[in-house]
Amino acid sequence: MRALPPAFSRLVAPLPGPLLLAAAMLLPAPLRAQPALELRVVPDQPGPLWFGQHVGLTAILRTRVRFGGSPSFPDPAMTGHAVVLPNGSTTPGTEREGGVSYVLLQHRYDLFPLQTGSLVFPALKLVAPVIGDDGGSITAQAESQPLTFEVRLPPGVRDLHRLVTSPEASLTSEVQGDPARVPVGEALTRRITLRVSDTTSMVLPAVDWQAPSGMRAYPDPPRLEDSSERGVLRAQRIDSAAFVPQRPGRFVLPGSQLQWFNPDSGALTELAIAPLVIEAVAVPVAPHSRPWWRTAPAMLVLLALILGLLGWWAVRHGKLPRRLMPAETPEAAAFAALRRACHANAARPAMAALLRWAALILPPPHLPTLPELARLSRSPALAAEAARLSDLCFAAPAQAPGRAWNGAGLAAAAVKARRRLRRRSPGRREAALPSLNPAGSPTPPPRLILPGWHR
Repeated sequence: MRALPPAFSRLVAPLPGPLLLAAAMLLPAPLRAQPALELRVVPDQPGPLWFGQHVGLTAILRTRVRFGGSPSFPDPAMTGHAVVLPNGSTTPGTEREGGVSYVLLQHRYDLFPLQTGSLVFPALKLVAPVIGDDGGSITAQAESQPLTFEVRLPPGVRDLHRLVTSPEASLTSEVQGDPARVPVGEALTRRITLRVSDTTSMVLPAVDWQAPSGMRAYPDPPRLEDSSERGVLRAQRIDSAAFVPQRPGRFVLPGSQLQWFNPDSGALTELAIAPLVIEAVAVPVAPHSRPWWRTAPAMLVLLALILGLLGWWAVRHGKLPRRLMPAETPEAAAFAALRRACHANAARPAMAALLRWAALILPPPHLPTLPELARLSRSPALAAEAARLSDLCFAAPAQAPGRAWNGAGLAAAAVKARRRLRRRSPGRREAALPSLNPAGSPTPPPRLILPGWHR
């Protein structure tokens, strides 16, 4: 019981007990004993409700004084089949009743019944701190009354699991790919979207994907989306699946049907997605295609040819490491010395290199002389250049004062002569020097003819 004001207590203290009881009976209702905390649940509509219809419930907690803290509203423990979602917000307020002002806290619940017949929303129990007139804080408890709803099934409903109860609903489909031509083994994706209002995505029916024989279905997890627009709930469910044909032919993917009941108008409507016809075609085989093991020999031959060309180029241009370069023969070394002397226009070194090269390139029993070299190589140019170089090297200084020599002509003639001699004796890379004392041979030792050989 609420304590009376001190002045009023001093006024009634001298009165006898029966008189005090009679006076209390005559007091107005606001002054009588009232609980410090009250809780009640008010539905948006009392009923009856349709199966799956959304109904909002407002839990109102009030006190005549002040709240000492923010109470926590409980989650109701439903005994029947229903979805209850807390709105997630608690709003304060005030109201006046019988001349008394109250402080309010309001909490919202969204109820979606999923069974027919009687559905009971249980009583809620709540404990909250309140502040009295004397400024002290006390803990008060309140409990609401249970609510009973009658849930009905809309007339004409065939399957409860394929029913949508909402003021607005739409069912659409999309296809990713060309149904008229789907190669075997490739996927075609089908997506079905259900959009409704004043409900939650948790109660929306799923799509039953069915694949015909010769085709496989790979469903994706559904996408459930909920939102609120100016206090109106919006829900969306997106189901998608990939269909892969296993053989060529025509396939028919089943459609999808729903029943939509509008609780505002009482109309029952069919929402349907038409079946989808798919033409699966065989994957064309690439012409002249062969297994890799049949083309391997050709690849090996090509690789060997490429490596051979690279090796020839490296040897030709001296790009190989020194340890991989072929060994240089005495004849090749002498010819290289001849070319270097000719490029340097050094007459005497060129003459010495020419004589050495002639002795190495001519095979026995030919004499290692320059006339024999010119004759065997059929090179008049070599004979002329060698004669000119001999005059320059061995003539008296008075006969050839200050004469300059250009070795380009001799180098070119020597290259041609060497090429002809090597073609004449293929496989010969080095002319061995004849024996100094040949046994059983009347042939005298070879002689090198130097000055005057051409005269």
